[in-house]
Amino acid sequence: MTGVTFGGVAALFTFNSDGSITATVPAATASGAVDVQVTMPAGTSATSSADHFTYTASSAPSVTGLSVTSGGTAGGMVLTIGGSGFLGATSVSFGGVSASVTVNSDSSITATVPVVSSAGVVDVVVTTAAGASATSSADQFTYTPSSAPAVTGLSVTSGVTAGGTVLSISGNGFTGVIGVTVGGIAARFTFNSDGSITAIVPAATATGVMDVQVTTAAGTSPTGSADQFTYTASPSPVVSGLSVTSGAMTGGTTLTISGSGFTGALGVLVGGVPTFFTLNSDGSITAIVPPSLTAAGVVDVQVMTEVGTSATCSADQFTYTA
Repeated sequence: MTGVTFGGVAALFTFNSDGSITATVPAATASGAVDVQVTMPAGTSATSSADHFTYTASSAPSVTGLSVTSGGTAGGMVLTIGGSGFLGATSVSFGGVSASVTVNSDSSITATVPVVSSAGVVDVVVTTAAGASATSSADQFTYTPSSAPAVTGLSVTSGVTAGGTVLSISGNGFTGVIGVTVGGIAARFTFNSDGSITAIVPAATATGVMDVQVTTAAGTSPTGSADQFTYTASPSPVVSGLSVTSGAMTGGTTLTISGSGFTGALGVLVGGVPTFFTLNSDGSITAIVPPSLTAAGVVDVQVMTEVGTSATCSADQFTYTA
């Protein structure tokens, strides 16, 4: 089969069997009865009363409730909008400000509260092709003044200059976070809740005490002793053992390198040849042994970081076999 139409409008469909098709009814420009026709290479089904589908006038959407009715002007909260007529929603606005949304069903939409410039009560309006929802007390969301975020504690207070330390930042006012810095250097982060953020400490160029700050639309957290993170000198990498100590000259052997000072690893060398690797932790790297560029024999497996390259020793030796 080549197509299914409703009043001449193509529909998405799934062929089930010679006697069954599942189709999604397409939008129509007017109400009334239309013919549902199936087209095959042999032709198109003839119209009859048996194929009639009646479009009824779509009602404008209606909002009957919000799962959360207040929050800070910095936005960022996620709430569920309840109501009806939501299918095909083209926009959702909070006091005229567009929100990021997901239409869950005809009666449910998940929305992220947008940032606004001032506090106050606004209407949450859902718009579809049939119109915009009428405003009422059921759709009202109250914006409260957002305070600048505050950092009250860190789960880890020190780490090496190579970065990579995972820390949990505690505090308040984190909703709508737009940035986290450590000593002014941007860090990757995950927003957990209004009082919790998980961040990856970035690399630093020098040791010392730095402030961890959180920024939202309401401002940046003030510095204080509770947000201080101390960068310590990164140690040189040391290889203390290999999970596999020999393999074919054609390479391909997977080995786990044990040791310390691997955080921020820039490369792994096997007999001086760079190879693919995965940093598991400060003391573990998984690497793929490359093909040998010379004859069979013993080579050193070395780890490189910005601090330097691990010194060779008997613990890092890998033997290529013929």
